[in-house]
Amino acid sequence: MAGSLLSAVITILVFAAHLVFSFHDNKIFDCYEKLCNRHSYKCSRRLRSCSNCQDFTHGRYCHLCKEGFYGNATRSKDSCKRCPCSPLKSNGSCTHDEISNTVKCHACKVGYAGDHCENCTSGYYKDLKDELCRPCYCSGHGNESLKPQCDPIGGRCYVCLHRRAGNNCEHCLDGHYLKKVNGTEVCAPCNCNGNEHPLANPVCDMKSGMCLRCVKNATGINCETCAHGYEGDAVVAKNCSLIKPKLPGNYKRPTKYLIVGLTTVLSIIIFLLLATSMFIVIRRRKTRDPLGFVTVSMKSTDEDDYNIAWIDPVTGNPIHHNDIDVGMPLANGALAESVGEDYCDEDDLGDSHERESRDTDRML
Repeated sequence: MAGSLLSAVITILVFAAHLVFSFHDNKIFDCYEKLCNRHSYKCSRRLRSCSNCQDFTHGRYCHLCKEGFYGNATRSKDSCKRCPCSPLKSNGSCTHDEISNTVKCHACKVGYAGDHCENCTSGYYKDLKDELCRPCYCSGHGNESLKPQCDPIGGRCYVCLHRRAGNNCEHCLDGHYLKKVNGTEVCAPCNCNGNEHPLANPVCDMKSGMCLRCVKNATGINCETCAHGYEGDAVVAKNCSLIKPKLPGNYKRPTKYLIVGLTTVLSIIIFLLLATSMFIVIRRRKTRDPLGFVTVSMKSTDEDDYNIAWIDPVTGNPIHHNDIDVGMPLANGALAESVGEDYCDEDDLGDSHERESRDTDRML
């Protein structure tokens, strides 16, 4: 019992002595200025060490910058600065060269290079979205002999092989489509049998290879057949034409000579009709009264007084032939030259004599 009590008293005395000496060290010895480089107020004079270092420092005397910071911690309170190194591109640590006053990041990750790991190494490109370096991706169709294979900014592949195109050689060239051969996807040329539209782009579907625009009256997946309503050879001769209506089996097409003969006969018939029409017109003009008057007989009881008179069809007044003077204007615009035979032809005179005889018989 007495031993336990004595042990407790000794422990209390040691703790009290520690407190006294610690207080004495902090009061008499200035930790902040003398030992800890102004980065801590707590230290032990006996142990000659600092604790609770601030301002991104560490070490026995708070004389070093923490990982990810650079600078000389012994110079000033704010001497430790953060490294300009992204943890995505490096381990985040760096060193400071006081002579050149440059900072260099440590351990750039794969694909990165430069003092700050800001550049991409060969075979990598910088993604413009997040500024991160990514490996060139040409879908396995880039030219591996090129260094680099792609543009360091954006990642567009410089050369695509195997009939490929695109930023990453991800699709086929124009005029080609993706086809599986023995389980491997290859770019095969579109097969439209020469019947594709010259301005078609793309020429065929990129996946199925079906031709999108056929010309020359062709149709089909490969423009290999004639369209509906057309006949011919769309592949070799390329002569698809409209289907003509089928004629009866016993029908014979008219020959060239038959057509010429029919045309000649028709021309002769038309000529004869025209000639006949002209003859009739000319005949009627010759038989028409040239004086423009109608000839009638004048009734008389005396045969000696019977005379032929002319009646003007315009005025209706009778005119004796004895009263017609040479040079007298007639109704049709002509001039009389003489009386009698000069006014009408022989047929007209004969008709006139016959009418006179009939009138004379009636009067007798």
